[in-house]
Amino acid sequence: MSGCIHTVIAGHGSFPQGLLSAAERIAGRQEGVVIISNDELSAPAFQEKLKQGLTGANNGVYIFIDIAGGSCFTAARSLIPSHPDLVFITGVNLSMLVTYLSYRTRLSGEELLRKTIEAGQRGIQNFGK
Repeated sequence: MSGCIHTVIAGHGSFPQGLLSAAERIAGRQEGVVIISNDELSAPAFQEKLKQGLTGANNGVYIFIDIAGGSCFTAARSLIPSHPDLVFITGVNLSMLVTYLSYRTRLSGEELLRKTIEAGQRGIQNFGK
């Protein structure tokens, strides 16, 4: 996993697992990705699981959260003061995650963040009226 940025995908129910499964179909098998669901966890238990997910990260961490404002968001946000290298992104979608996974070994910092967020925004389209 040398050169990869440590990644946590967290969210409600089976969403994190399903998102990674779909992303790996496109971007290939990934190392250094931790999946954390809030399923059947209290807020403190979920927060503790997030802390454990950060264990062993040595070159920055990206946390992708399904939705801003929810319990997963609140738990992840509380980790920011103790993890200054944390990149915390909400509203994760498949376009965003595939782009991030494809570039995390080649880009870092602002460039990786910009490319990741732009891909997520481009992935939102309206083809109806």
